Amino acid sequence: MQLVTILSALVATALATPLALPKSGADPNWKPNPGTAVTCDTKTDKVLGLYVGPQMETIINQACAAMMPDCAFPDKHPNIFCTLSIDYKLDSPKSSIQDANVQEGAGQKLPNWDAKLAVYPPEHPENPAGVFWTVKDCYGYFAQLLTNWVDQGGCHTNAGFGLGNITAGAGNSLEGTVFEVSVVPTP
Repeated sequence: MQLVTILSALVATALATPLALPKSGADPNWKPNPGTAVTCDTKTDKVLGLYVGPQMETIINQACAAMMPDCAFPDKHPNIFCTLSIDYKLDSPKSSIQDANVQEGAGQKLPNWDAKLAVYPPEHPENPAGVFWTVKDCYGYFAQLLTNWVDQGGCHTNAGFGLGNITAGAGNSLEGTVFEVSVVPTP
């Protein structure tokens, strides 16, 4: 009887521990939902210069870790106990301000500016259960916006990593969710 109890506890612990601890949401196989739309901010002269200073992957992963539940990034929270889950409820707008190299279009670095990454779920989601997202979704939508050239579904230009937003198309509960990258004065 004690052996069964011990084995049950071990199995429960193994199932509660994530199989792969995400250190990054980067996934070369990730694709946006069909019908995803991008709107680049054409009114600003600012871009992110992510080739020098904090790199894109670091900024996106830190922002996603700040906006998502602790269990989405268990490697950053080693002393928590989480159930095995990859989908997390997105029940309200989330945002994170990250240290970044902000430049004007001519390449001049602008001090006292940071990147703001934000996610806005639709007020009335198509799915009655609500909106759910994964670490890969968080990383993927922001990465597409920043790295894809304007003619390929992103806001990247010759000047740098452009600003704007990307709205998830149909295909899962994220439909209508807006992922936005902007710049804000350093607090």
